[in-house]
Amino acid sequence: MPHHPPPNARPPSHSTGVADVEAAKEGNLGQLLLKAARLYDESARERVNVPGLGRPKPSHLRLFPHIPWEGIRLTALAECVGATKQNVKHAVDELVQLGVLTRVDDPDDGRAKRVVFTARGRRALLRGLGVLGAMEDDLEGAIGKRRLRELKRTLGDVVGFFETS
Repeated sequence: MPHHPPPNARPPSHSTGVADVEAAKEGNLGQLLLKAARLYDESARERVNVPGLGRPKPSHLRLFPHIPWEGIRLTALAECVGATKQNVKHAVDELVQLGVLTRVDDPDDGRAKRVVFTARGRRALLRGLGVLGAMEDDLEGAIGKRRLRELKRTLGDVVGFFETS
């Protein structure tokens, strides 16, 4: 099936000069969000060092925000992170071996399993969230409380927009 851009998509520039390409990248919201997310992720990984677990792998970190308290099926988790079920299964298997996650029976379907955090995993998650809180404090110091509050509100709106579109 051919890909058709949405009717309101901006046409690409026909110029391919370095300055034009860099200017187009710099002014593109998607590029900015992706770069900010990558840098934030790298900074968090460098700061997190969980006793007995070391530094988490990026493939592990991508899963954590999508695992609710009651757990999640592997197929749903793969869909949340935009990865194949096989890749997510591999990361989950590693986290199960580390004692961070476990598989439990799905109360809604006895044939299915859910992935849930173990007590060790919840402690590691809380430690990681503490690191993210410290990073937020650092960012507040750099851009100010009001701008950080506005940024969080705006990013929440962006997430809501894409979750419902």
